[in-house]
Amino acid sequence: MKYALREITPRESNSLFYATNYPKNKMDFPLHFHNEFELSLALNARGKRITGNRVEPFKEKDLILIGPNVLHCYKQEEVLPDRHCEISIIQFDKGMYQLPIFSTTQLIHIRDMCMMAMRGGIIFPERTIDIIAPKLSRLTKKDEFEEVLLFFEILNDLACSEKRYIDITNQTQDAGTIALKSQSRRINKILNFIEMNYANKITLDDISQLIGMSPSATSRFFKTKTKNNFNYYLTNHRIGKAAQMLTETEKFISEICYSCGFNNISNFNMVFKKKKNCTPNEYRMKYKSSIVPKTDMHE
Repeated sequence: MKYALREITPRESNSLFYATNYPKNKMDFPLHFHNEFELSLALNARGKRITGNRVEPFKEKDLILIGPNVLHCYKQEEVLPDRHCEISIIQFDKGMYQLPIFSTTQLIHIRDMCMMAMRGGIIFPERTIDIIAPKLSRLTKKDEFEEVLLFFEILNDLACSEKRYIDITNQTQDAGTIALKSQSRRINKILNFIEMNYANKITLDDISQLIGMSPSATSRFFKTKTKNNFNYYLTNHRIGKAAQMLTETEKFISEICYSCGFNNISNFNMVFKKKKNCTPNEYRMKYKSSIVPKTDMHE
């Protein structure tokens, strides 16, 4: 049986974050996950980046904030001539943004960014990379207090930057991005409710009671904010969760079907193939090459 690699990160339990730089990296680390957020900067290579159930190309400058327990890895296809591939990372605790200090006016934008990254990850543009890269290279050269100040400066720069969200619970990128960017408390309340209850029956009536609006008003409100109707978004969310389970576990497909809120296997297979252009079993097989044997796992 095969499993994804669970990485035990070097960050000490009493440390705010862990930062390191790999100036000559081969990008040969397998598909893995860990409990921490990870800010990862890749330079001077091209290839594929796997984040949850998404596979996307990356170019010679790539900066991504990855949520806790999200499967990820780089697959290098080309190193730029006369240059070494370089990786810089910061890992920090998944509960850090829930500390009271991040509810203050000065830091709430960092909290909001982390909350969005919990759904998968956030990709930053090249102009942000040009600002962040030199700060990452200086981070490990400071004394401990100056490191903390620079760490918060980096988070602030990222939170204030333009960004593209990877919502691995919703494969419709535009809908996920619009919903997350809305900053609507009602929308966030709906999304959190879906996250907590997707395995159960969810109706528009449930959502309308949740946010104190009529079902028709709720439907129009959700469509305005996400550009998709509620049932469409809910189905995409469930399919995203199923895709995660297919790549992260060895559960039977029938078990995954019911765990994600579908009532029967035939309907699940039909909807999954419509969304992913392949059956659940075919989807699982696509990722087998990125899985490592159990004997190679960190305990």
